[in-house]
Amino acid sequence: MFFAGFGALWMAGWSMQWRQGIDPIVLTAVILCGVLIYLDGFAQYRRVLAAPAEAPTWSATEADAARQTFRRVNLVQWVGAVVLIVVLNFAGYAQWIEPGIILIVGAHFIPLARVFRSRRHLYTGAALIAVAVIYPFATAQGTTSPLGCLGAGLVLWISALFALARLRVH
Repeated sequence: MFFAGFGALWMAGWSMQWRQGIDPIVLTAVILCGVLIYLDGFAQYRRVLAAPAEAPTWSATEADAARQTFRRVNLVQWVGAVVLIVVLNFAGYAQWIEPGIILIVGAHFIPLARVFRSRRHLYTGAALIAVAVIYPFATAQGTTSPLGCLGAGLVLWISALFALARLRVH
């Protein structure tokens, strides 16, 4: 569900950069796709909760440790993003904020892969890091290219769709 929401935010950013403003049709399509992925995720979440035998088994200690690590990793991610924004603005390199944030978001998936025992998180993180590193050099627009937001949004949505497809198989 998080991937649907954050993917929709990145895709909305892409649509506004690509069209150089708000295009109601494209933005509506982005919101609709995000909502559909979110609702499917919510339905799958409820299904898994209703069938505890299908849920992964964690001891109370493991679950608590996972929650604490998740909170720490996310705190580091948000603090890192704020520091990045302040430092790059102060240094006169504000155009590097978007790829920097995509890089931080991608990097935060690496420890979460271990926490959630999910190889998919490694792939998601690696793909986001690749987007952050490659897109500024992929077009003449550099860091202002809409490819950054598009790539980040698609990576999150594709990851969400793979997770949902996997839940359907099990």
